[in-house]
Amino acid sequence: MGSPEICNGVDDDLDLVTDNGCPSAVSIENGGFAGFAQYGNLNGGSAFSDTCAAGSAIYRFTGYVGGNVDNMQAHCAPLVLNVDTTMTPYVYSIGRGADLPLGSHGTNVTTAYDVACPAGQFVVGVDGVASVNGLHDLTLHCAELLITGSPGSFAVSHGAVTTMLIDGTNVGTAFSNLLTAPLVIERYRGRSGFWVDAFGIGAGEVTLTFIQ
Repeated sequence: MGSPEICNGVDDDLDLVTDNGCPSAVSIENGGFAGFAQYGNLNGGSAFSDTCAAGSAIYRFTGYVGGNVDNMQAHCAPLVLNVDTTMTPYVYSIGRGADLPLGSHGTNVTTAYDVACPAGQFVVGVDGVASVNGLHDLTLHCAELLITGSPGSFAVSHGAVTTMLIDGTNVGTAFSNLLTAPLVIERYRGRSGFWVDAFGIGAGEVTLTFIQ
């Protein structure tokens, strides 16, 4: 036996496997809406439900906002495992792939918005204001997805949170769904017609695959 593996491109422990226990891929598992409520008018408009492609999560919303959030379209991006091999041990991080828009909901055209998490970040929580008259405000909580640890103990955590506001003028009741690591928002649902009547999130767990 040699030394313990340290993720450096060398078979340190002499078991004929280089960097065993080091990350090789990132994915999202166990996604769903269980445990997350919808907020707003649960009888208005028509129901919708959108889910990012496998391995992707929401990082951006575009649409129109006035008194209510009149239209919304979520944008997903794949989670990409980045490996910095210029450092020893290697440094692992999670980046964003290409934009993958979901469906558009609500037909009223008011003031356009385009609210995106900073580079490399994903939506890890939301809060907002809603009532029987619809969804009025939505704040995105964005964070990097950090990888820390060593072979046998790597884990995904949330970095520092930044907030991005979609601001309508109507008033209602505040709501909040803030996730804990390693969860990330990878789906959403609600009701819409002339505007967005109701809104709710779903979440999945960011998981790592390791060299065996």
